[in-house]
Amino acid sequence: MKSILHIMLVFNTLTRRLEELRPRDGRRLKIFVCGPTVYDYIHVGNGRTFVFFDAAVKYLRYRGYSVFYLQNITDLDDKIINRGKETGTEPSVLARKFFEAYLADLTKVHADAVSYYAFATDYIREIASQVRRLLRIGAAYVANDGVYFDISSFKDYGKLSGQRLDQIMHMVRHEMSSSKRNPEDFALWKFTDASEDGWNYKWGHGRPGWHIEDTAITEEMLGRTYDIHGGGTDLIFPHHEGEIAIMRTLSGNRRLARYWIHTGMLNISDKKMAKSEGNMVSLRDAAEKYGGNNLRLFFLSAGYRSELLFDESTLHEAAQNLSKIQSLYDRLKQKDSFGSASIDVPEYKNKLVTAIDKDFDFRSGIMNLLEFVNKVNTEFNNLSENACKQCLDFLLEVDLFLCILNRSSSHEKYDRIIDMILEIRNMLRRRKEFEQSDKIRSMLSEAGVEIEDTGDKVTWRLKQ
Repeated sequence: MKSILHIMLVFNTLTRRLEELRPRDGRRLKIFVCGPTVYDYIHVGNGRTFVFFDAAVKYLRYRGYSVFYLQNITDLDDKIINRGKETGTEPSVLARKFFEAYLADLTKVHADAVSYYAFATDYIREIASQVRRLLRIGAAYVANDGVYFDISSFKDYGKLSGQRLDQIMHMVRHEMSSSKRNPEDFALWKFTDASEDGWNYKWGHGRPGWHIEDTAITEEMLGRTYDIHGGGTDLIFPHHEGEIAIMRTLSGNRRLARYWIHTGMLNISDKKMAKSEGNMVSLRDAAEKYGGNNLRLFFLSAGYRSELLFDESTLHEAAQNLSKIQSLYDRLKQKDSFGSASIDVPEYKNKLVTAIDKDFDFRSGIMNLLEFVNKVNTEFNNLSENACKQCLDFLLEVDLFLCILNRSSSHEKYDRIIDMILEIRNMLRRRKEFEQSDKIRSMLSEAGVEIEDTGDKVTWRLKQ
C-alpha cells in the first residue's frame, strides 16, 4: 500500500477550495481539534466529529505521515460551575468525571488516535502570558467585568466564516457588556468574585475566556502556526474566528493553521440536535442501542462536510453493510479448502486510496470496499489460498483506520463459549454429579458438538 502515491487533497474552509496537503515539516503533521467542555456526556453530533478526525488521523498515519494529534479539554467554565452547583459537586471533580466518561464513550467507537489531551487549567500561565501581551500591544483592554479583545484591531475578523463585521453583531455569542467598546469584542479573561474558582493577576481575579484557552495551548504545544485545525461547523463562528484573531495578532503570521477542516451538523428528524429541541442523543446511549462498530461506520458513510440525518433507516443501512464486511472477514479466516481463483487486490487498494485521498472521502472508500466484498463473495468457493490471504490482509489494512471489524470471528467466539461450558461440565464430573454432566453432553450433542472423554482430557469437534 505504501507504494501507492497520490496527492492528498483537503477542503480548506478558509479558502473554500480543495488544496493539496503539504505539511510544514516534511511528512510530519501537527493537528489540533477542539475537544469537549466536560460538564456532561457527549452527544452523537460530537461523536460524528471525533470519529471523523480519528479516522482521518489514522488514515494519515497509514499513508506514511507522522501525526501529532492534540485535543484540548475545557475543564473549567460557566457550564461546569453551574452543573457543579446543581449537583453539589466541586467543578474539578465534575470535570474529571465527565472527562473519564468522554474517554469511555470514545472507546465504544474505537476513537483513540489522540496523541495528547491538554486541560485548560494546566495552561493558565500560558493564557495569562497571551492576555498580558495583547494588553501591551493595545489589542486588548480591561473593562468592568473582564479583559476583552478589541476586534477593531484585527482587520481579517470574519474571513473564516465569510462575514463582514457589520453582519456579525447579531450573532455575538454572549450578551453585550456595557463596558465593552464594540459589541463583537470577546472576553479573554472573565472577572469573578474572589470566593469563586479563579486565578489572581494584576488585571483582576478570574478565569479564562473560551477562545484564548485553545490559542495558549496550541502556541505552547504546536507553535504559532501549525498544519490543521479541526472541529464542527458550529465552531467556525465565533470560536475559531476568535482563535485566529488572538494568535495572528500575537504572531504577526498570515495563518494560524494552514488548513481548516470542519464537519457538518448532525440532525435528528430534520431538526438540528439541540437541548432546546429536546432531541439530544448521547453517544453512549446510541452505541449501546446500535453498536459502536455500526455507529462508527454510519458516521463515516457520509461525506464529512455534509449534514447527516440520524435516523433508523440510515443506521439500518450501515448495519447491513457492516454485516457484509464482517461476514466476509469471518469466512476468510475459517476457509480451509481452496481453488484457483484470484482477486486483483492491488487494484481495489488503489481505488480505495484514490477515493479517500480526495478530502478524506471515506464514503466513496467504503463503497469501493463493499464492491470488493461482493466480488470476493462471488469467487469465494474457488479462491486460491494466496488470494484468500491477500483478501484477508486487505480487510485488516483498511481496518487500521475504519476500525469497524470485530477481530474475534464468530467461530472463535463459539469456541470460547463451548470451552466455558466444558469447564462447567468438568467441574460437575469432579463433584461426581454425573447426571448433570451427562445432560450437558446431550445438549451439546443436539447442538452439533461431539465430545470425547479420554481419561482427564476432553476434546470436542463440530459434527459434519
